[in-house]
Amino acid sequence: MENSEEVITVSTTRPDTQFGSTFVVLAPENEILTRLMNTMSDEKRKEIGEYIKESKRKTTEEREAWGREKSGVFTGIYCINSITGNRLPIWVADFVLTTVGTGAVVGPVIRVIEGPDGNRSEVQSIKDLYTGEGSVFNSGFLDGFSSEDARVKVGKFIEKEKIGEVTVRYHLHDWIFSRQHYWGEPIPIVHCENCGMVPVPESELPVELPKVESYEPTDTGESPLANITEWVNIKCPKCGGEAKRETDTMPNWAGSSWYYLRYCDPKNDKEFVGRNKSDYWMQVDHYEGGQEHITLHLLYSRFWHKVLYDLGYVRDIEPYYARSIHGIVLGEGGVKMSKSLGNIIGPDDLINTYGADVTRAYMMFMGPYEGNVEWSTRTIQGVRRFVSRYYDFLNSAYQNRVDNSENSVKIGVNRLVKKIEGDILEFKFNTAIASLMEFYNKFSNSKFDNKDLEKLIILSAPVFPHISEEIWCSTMGKQYSVHDQKWPVIDEKLLEEDSIEIPVQINGKVRGKVTILKQDSEEKIREIILTSNTLGTYLSGVEIKKFIYVPERIVSIIS
Repeated sequence: MENSEEVITVSTTRPDTQFGSTFVVLAPENEILTRLMNTMSDEKRKEIGEYIKESKRKTTEEREAWGREKSGVFTGIYCINSITGNRLPIWVADFVLTTVGTGAVVGPVIRVIEGPDGNRSEVQSIKDLYTGEGSVFNSGFLDGFSSEDARVKVGKFIEKEKIGEVTVRYHLHDWIFSRQHYWGEPIPIVHCENCGMVPVPESELPVELPKVESYEPTDTGESPLANITEWVNIKCPKCGGEAKRETDTMPNWAGSSWYYLRYCDPKNDKEFVGRNKSDYWMQVDHYEGGQEHITLHLLYSRFWHKVLYDLGYVRDIEPYYARSIHGIVLGEGGVKMSKSLGNIIGPDDLINTYGADVTRAYMMFMGPYEGNVEWSTRTIQGVRRFVSRYYDFLNSAYQNRVDNSENSVKIGVNRLVKKIEGDILEFKFNTAIASLMEFYNKFSNSKFDNKDLEKLIILSAPVFPHISEEIWCSTMGKQYSVHDQKWPVIDEKLLEEDSIEIPVQINGKVRGKVTILKQDSEEKIREIILTSNTLGTYLSGVEIKKFIYVPERIVSIIS
């Protein structure tokens, strides 16, 4: 620590990037943070204390959620990187956990790895970061080494200098596979006093649950199956002596780790899935779930699928192409909805009050799909007003349609197609609705031809399915249904920038620049210049002898 004997032990998987280190991040629970807070100002101590409290309200899954926007607070304190001597600011952020590594990480932002493209430019944004392997540069004694070799070299350095150690870290935890309940796949093991644990012969698989009228828990903590003597007591498959079945069952993770394969071939009573069916339907395009279970479930199902792949039962090594996590809706005040608090908001009541489209649009608009969002009665009222205005706008646009939309309208509709298409594919539903709002604000008084209006209604259908269907069928007289129509094709030519900035030269000297549309006439450009707050002052009361416009290049004026 700078000006202190305090030492922060950080964890990193990329020691080869240490000369690019720019900051250190502590977990809110890191014990060293408590000691650091004693040296801070009252204002800074209060700020960090509030951040720690907020972090403790989140679950581990929420803090680790994929795609979640990162947050953090600067402590106002610096430390020294013991490898490079660099002075690094210390932050506290909830994406760092004390259960992983040391509860402190070092963040490299400065580029020190040259990838295959040979790029050594400065990092302008987080998107520019290169995280792959390559050649190390600007890194002192590591210069010229491959990143793989540099990791070995810097590992030896920190151990020699006694400033750290190299270790292998595993993130996996033991999986408690058995459950003491009736529902679940029976574990095919027999317990024999003479032979010990004996597997059920393959010819007797699968072991099926007995059909019973009651499966109440036992008083001993054993599975309810332990009370079903006619099922439990059997002969040992190995010695033929008295034995008992295993009464614990597999957890629900077992069946849910491969259920998607059964969907491919649900009526097959010979095998769990026919290879021809799984080859046709798999892989799953997109796996989506909640924060509470998706991480472990995704991991388990990948394990399961990998085993099936190794055995030759499925074609693909991975079951899913992509996955995403949705957040949860919190009650007003940011607390979790629960029956005990009486703050659960039922969808039926919302639909009865606001209508299905308003309810749907508000749920999509509340915030990022993967983040937790807080319910707000005030905000849903705003969405309600917009849906009403937007419905009136679409009806009015149809009643006042023209033979051919203006070019600006065509460009606007085409840009909206591209924006909403991208947002929906990336699960950015809130920004898709924001784009519809922006379009309405800009074009609500414009006139549309049939083609552009049809595109607009098709674009609106995923967000406002009912009003879009009503306008498509009832107002426009189209065949059922708007939801059966092809998605509009993006016209790349209309995506080209239609506005440009060109210099304006007056009597041989450039006096400024003006923004025009490519399709503007010379008369329109002249009007823009004369009414400009800056350029217009040079021409006020002056006779213009020549006005020369070189298309998309320059305007030259001689007075």
